[in-house]
Amino acid sequence: LYQYSIGNFTITGKMIQNPRYLPALLIGATILLLLATLRMSGGEVPEVINSANPWSRPSTQYDAQPETQHETQHNTQQETQHETQHKTHQETQQETQHETQQEAEHDTQHGSAPAAVPAAKKPIFSGKKHDSRPSFTDLALDSGTDKVTAHNYGFLYDKYLAQFRDEPVRMVEIGLGCGMPYGPGASYPIWTKYFPKIELYIVEYDENCGSAWAAKNPEAVLFYGDQSSVPFLNHVGSEVTAGGLVDIIVDDGGHTMVQQITSLRELWPYLRPGGVYFAEDLQTSFLNHYGGDASKTDFTKKTFIHWIHELVDDIIAAPVGIAPTNAWSSEIASIDCMAEMCVLTKKEKGAR
Repeated sequence: LYQYSIGNFTITGKMIQNPRYLPALLIGATILLLLATLRMSGGEVPEVINSANPWSRPSTQYDAQPETQHETQHNTQQETQHETQHKTHQETQQETQHETQQEAEHDTQHGSAPAAVPAAKKPIFSGKKHDSRPSFTDLALDSGTDKVTAHNYGFLYDKYLAQFRDEPVRMVEIGLGCGMPYGPGASYPIWTKYFPKIELYIVEYDENCGSAWAAKNPEAVLFYGDQSSVPFLNHVGSEVTAGGLVDIIVDDGGHTMVQQITSLRELWPYLRPGGVYFAEDLQTSFLNHYGGDASKTDFTKKTFIHWIHELVDDIIAAPVGIAPTNAWSSEIASIDCMAEMCVLTKKEKGAR
């Protein structure tokens, strides 16, 4: 038999030969190995053992290590990310909205430009063609006309004229502006600047005023007469449509009921399919001295607005088979009205 001793612990040959002692021998051997290592290192805990348990380090030493601080930050960041991932969808949205509001307030206080609107919240595209050229409203403001000052007609003019802007345009305007405070011809430069390829015809009642203005504008073509005269309007229509039907008609004439109604009824056949008819200053339908109905209750008076109501009824009732009051209403694609003004669009050929 033999034996081996380390310190006060002894292993004998009998113990090695007996299987019952094997677990105890393994534990004992491990302890002996650790004790021997401690003795060799001079009683200090070896670094390999010391680093195995970071919590055994003194707190001052742990806090002083830059690498340990980095680990702490990394762990904190991982925990924050983990918490953020497990937040509910509602909480995340609330936080995002709150942060966006704070950023906007910060930008306002510090004078910086506002952040771009998120793509999902951007306004829906309006469908208007981008055009850097002056609009009708821009040109009207420079011309001296009252179309966009006393009135707000630019709203409908800009809406309907843009489709014709780059095309050859044949146009008739009733009313040169004689007797108006801003003088005759105020709208003339609007049309010639807005439409580079315009063929413009002007109808004016006051021949003396019109002739004096035309002498200064020899390129202008004028017809002198009463817009309530059926023969006169048919003469104008025949002359101006020698090369084709008219694209645009503007009634800015005398504004009496008989003038407005007769002009629309008689000039409509000279308007091409897809063309537009502008009737201005329709507030006169409610002024007695223009033949209007100030009470709005006298339906025996045939005002222009009463007629527009009839036409709207005809258009909307047509699909249910009700006979129209005005047979030619079937040629109207739409009637678009605003304060003091309506625009009638003629149906394209083959349109329902």
